[in-house]
Amino acid sequence: MNINEIMSSSSELFRKGKFIKCCELLQSSVDSCYLKNISLQNEVEFIILRNNLLICNCLKTLITIDTEYVSKMSEIINIAELYLYEKHIPLELRVNFVCNALHWYWWKPIDVLDYCYNKIMTIISECLHQVLYENGNSIANLSSFVNHEEDILNSLECLSNRFLSLKPILVVQCLEISQILLLVFLSRCSFDSLLVQFTVQFLDQFKTIAVVFKHKKFNQISNCFKFGLSKINVFLDIENIKTIIVSSHVSLCIKYVLENQHRQALCTLSTVDQYMDSNDELYCLMCYLKALVNFNLEEFEVTLYYLSEMVNCLMEPFIKSRYFLLLGRTHSKIGNSDLAITAFEKLKETKFNKIMAYYMSQHYEINNMQFTQIMVLENTLKENYDLRKDKHENCFNSYTTKALTILYPQPDLTERQLLYMTAKKKYEYSSYRVSASDYLNLLKLNKNDQYVSNLVTVPTNFMLQHEAVVVLIKAQEIELAFKMCQSLIGEFEPGCGLWKSDSFWADELNDYNFNVVGTMLLAETGLNKNTDTVLEALNKSYNCLYEKISYPTETNSHDKSIKILRQILIGKILLLKATVLSRLNNDDDCEAAFKKALTFNAGDEDIVYLYSKWLEHKGKLSQSMNVRDQFDQSKTNTVICDNFVMTYILENKHGLEDSIIGKSVIDDLFVSTDERAMEVDNEMDPADDDIFNDLFLD
Repeated sequence: MNINEIMSSSSELFRKGKFIKCCELLQSSVDSCYLKNISLQNEVEFIILRNNLLICNCLKTLITIDTEYVSKMSEIINIAELYLYEKHIPLELRVNFVCNALHWYWWKPIDVLDYCYNKIMTIISECLHQVLYENGNSIANLSSFVNHEEDILNSLECLSNRFLSLKPILVVQCLEISQILLLVFLSRCSFDSLLVQFTVQFLDQFKTIAVVFKHKKFNQISNCFKFGLSKINVFLDIENIKTIIVSSHVSLCIKYVLENQHRQALCTLSTVDQYMDSNDELYCLMCYLKALVNFNLEEFEVTLYYLSEMVNCLMEPFIKSRYFLLLGRTHSKIGNSDLAITAFEKLKETKFNKIMAYYMSQHYEINNMQFTQIMVLENTLKENYDLRKDKHENCFNSYTTKALTILYPQPDLTERQLLYMTAKKKYEYSSYRVSASDYLNLLKLNKNDQYVSNLVTVPTNFMLQHEAVVVLIKAQEIELAFKMCQSLIGEFEPGCGLWKSDSFWADELNDYNFNVVGTMLLAETGLNKNTDTVLEALNKSYNCLYEKISYPTETNSHDKSIKILRQILIGKILLLKATVLSRLNNDDDCEAAFKKALTFNAGDEDIVYLYSKWLEHKGKLSQSMNVRDQFDQSKTNTVICDNFVMTYILENKHGLEDSIIGKSVIDDLFVSTDERAMEVDNEMDPADDDIFNDLFLD
């Protein structure tokens, strides 16, 4: 077979996706060329053969791309660098090598380390410089940019000014580079804004560019293989411009959705229909994006229309999962409960079962079906879906899947996230014992997930342990809670940022030299014993807070909230200290602690209520009434913290004496009921009790 026959036969095999047979044919041809002295005029044909063989070798390994990726990436980079500055080789062929390198980089499996990003950026930058240079542009000032990304954008903008005079195939290649780069930047969440405006501008100019293409005569390299966007096997041809245009709409839409600019996304999608029809490979993706944008705009009937358009499409597993999730969420929004559940359950025995459980949980919660909600979460945690079923499916992701994973990075939800969500829901529904069990399992689940979605935020292990303590207290697992508190106090390191939140309270607690929150939980779990340990921690916490209150060091926009938080905390620390001292029958120090607590936070219902109760127990009924009478609800300090541990320690627990003073103390408040009634009649107006009770109405 001569070279033309080889090119023709291999191209037919390539077009049909028969990559193994194509490789065999091309390999024998390349081997025979190595044995000959290749003339300069035949070198271009030989380079095309090498290119085609490399592309075919890569495509035939897609099913095992996770193991073959690095070696193939090295080959593609080497050949791109080898020929970039060889001017006797057509420029578009040299640019094609760089385009293929960028394509292969974008196809990187999620489990492969991103080791060559800078190398790829360097090659692209140098390639665009070469295109400019060989088309009469000065490149003297192009290397003055801080980074390759800005340099690439500047080169593309310079080239865009010459699009009408450049060879059409070079224009197509430059646009393709820009759009794959935009997808790369979007997936990396960096530099994407650089190319958004460029993309918008070239879309505005496209009709003019298309007219010029029609009237321009040019020689085009034939039978040159390359990686494609919607199709993985395409040829070096200006016809690829159609796919690039559609891809640019996809990228812009994704960018706008990520920024919650849904009207802008809808506007972008409204112009894409002129470039595609229902037979297009990307039609299904476009329908999904239109459905998603309309869902975000609460246009649910329109959402259902576009989802119905996807029914007859051949859907890959990932977009199919997004289809069922969006279908279920839409039906849930409009009250079609049965249809919503039916859609969600399509993902029950797939690797997407965790995200299914997340949205089903939301659906049941909205419909006040808490028991079913917990059952769904529990059953999903027990399923342990075998990911080996998807071994081959996970190896290579198509354009549609790669684009959608920018919107939905994988995994949607980890085991830790789902378990935390389940534990917290059980706590919210007062199922404290089972919630405590889940929290303890969560603390044992020591996994470092490579990626964690923002659907469920799992606190740091330090904060998670504090939450577990609260749940254990609620579950009456006091001894275990006490031991955990001791550990938390011991491991606290000031200034290490162990508390995490965007709210002011986290920075405030991190600035303390002692774990005040852990101390308060310790005191609540150690009231009946371990009083020495508890008192030591309470004294250290008091000293820490007293120093902060007495010697404020800096000012910021949260000064008022910080001041209130400190007053509440020190008041409750003193209240807990008084409670411990009352256990030890240390009346003088106990009363001093109560009084001091009132000076810091006179509006704390716990302090007023328990101090008056303690005085009443000691037979000091007049003083007890004075404490009650002095209570001024207008002095109540409140501060809101976005954390249920903080909410727990800051909330008032008046009336729950068994959790603070202890049931035995309350039982002994009045030894003789008759004697107590007589004393009340002599020293207290019965109406005062009603007034006092009114103060603490919920």
